[in-house]
Formats: sequence, structure tokens, C-alpha cells
Amino acid sequence: IYGVYMLPALHPTLASAREAVESITEVVSALGLGDRLLVALGGEHTITVGLVAAFAPRYPDLVVVQIDAHSDLRDSFDGTPYSHACTARRFISDAPLTVYRVYDAERPWNEFGGWWSLSRPLGPRTQYRSSHGVCPEWGKLDRLVSCQLKPGSPVVVGTTQNATCANDYNAPKTAELQLYVPNDPRSGTLYVEGCRELGVWPPMFGQ
Repeated sequence: IYGVYMLPALHPTLASAREAVESITEVVSALGLGDRLLVALGGEHTITVGLVAAFAPRYPDLVVVQIDAHSDLRDSFDGTPYSHACTARRFISDAPLTVYRVYDAERPWNEFGGWWSLSRPLGPRTQYRSSHGVCPEWGKLDRLVSCQLKPGSPVVVGTTQNATCANDYNAPKTAELQLYVPNDPRSGTLYVEGCRELGVWPPMFGQ
């Protein structure tokens, strides 16, 4: 049976902003959703913090996409970290993000470079180069690593830019989303942690 089921209106605890968020998290965490999609409507940005906190433990690869005229990245506003101006900052704490990087085993210093994928790359290699704007001379792309992005890391999410490569090979701009993380292994600056080597790449695909 398909359709929309309306839950009773949720009345969060209003003793404080923190308690309101925590009560939302408690109620949503107890819902037996199964494979159903939850749609939550509210007029205050901060309710989303409670929702994200409820789903983050269930979905390690949870990605939050925010569309807003403001970044809402203040750590505190009007004396509380749960202001509408701080919503996205709370996501950074509550929703750890797994990121993936394909690199050249013969250039191990590139393992923790700048450009990362938001989902696990599968291959084949030629398709990956084309969709992610990677020139052949930049590396063989034969190893895969996954890491956790550290909370509070400065990152940029954007689409692939076109790349002009040697030997008349050109990679056009695509809609593929990538994450830029300003790692600098030479100076010891890394915004990723908990990294795992996932072995030879691509698995079971053509080169």
C-alpha cells in the first residue's frame, strides 16, 4: 500500500532550545520508519538539528544538503548554539562524513590530497577520469582510501571543472559533485581521520 501517512504534530519541550532539539531527536529516533521516507515540516531552522542527530547514528554516510540564503555557520548566536543562525554548524558536529579518494600507489604522498568523492568510486578508470576531470598524467589511479572528515573542517563542495590534458585528452566539465579538503601532508595538516585502505582500484572493472 502506497500513500502518505500523517503523524500527530510533535510538540517539543520548550524549556530551552537545547531541550527542544533533544526532544525532537528522542521522538524521531523512536519512529519505526523501515524503508519509508520521513518528511518533516517546520518554521524554525533548528528543528533540523534534532532530525539530523536522530538519523546520523543509523546512516554513517548521511549527507546533509542545505539550501538557504545564509550559511547558518555561527557557533553561537543570541547566547545559544541552537539558534537559527547556527543550524549548519551543528550538522558538522552531528553528522560525520565518509569521503573517498582514488590515488596513485607510486605517489603515496597524494593519498591525502585535496579532491575527494562523496560516494565510493566504482570505475572503470576511464569513466572516472572523464567524470571527475582527472588527466592521465596526474597519476595512475590504482588505489582507494576512505576517511572520516573531521568535524568543523573547512571544505568546498562543487561540480567537476574541465581539465586540459596532454596528448589531446580533455575532460569536460560535468555535474559530478566533488569535495575539496585543504589537506597539506607535507606540513602535517590533515582534515581527515580514521582512514582505511580499501585496496586495489578499480575492483572487477576494466582499466
